[in-house]
Amino acid sequence: MQAQREHIARLAETLTTTTIGIVPFAAQAPIATLHGWALLDDLATIETDGGDLEIADPEHVERLWHNTRLLLDVAVTGHDAAALCRRINDEIAGGSAPA
Repeated sequence: MQAQREHIARLAETLTTTTIGIVPFAAQAPIATLHGWALLDDLATIETDGGDLEIADPEHVERLWHNTRLLLDVAVTGHDAAALCRRINDEIAGGSAPA
């Protein structure tokens, strides 16, 4: 997974229209999630085992925006997210467990 972490690191540093956020294991997550989602203004795409669902119900979309804000409050983003990915890669390459 080293290549995937490096790819995420590059995206976190270079994307200007999307935020890559990583919730570190040491952080206390404010919510538990069972699936991923993507938000684009007033449309949510929810990723499930059975396929993607597109949701336009304003109440449901707002709930996902709220959950996104909660997670971003404890996530690292941008250069900090990239540094976390690279630190994990370095620790694994050096034989020690990630912090």
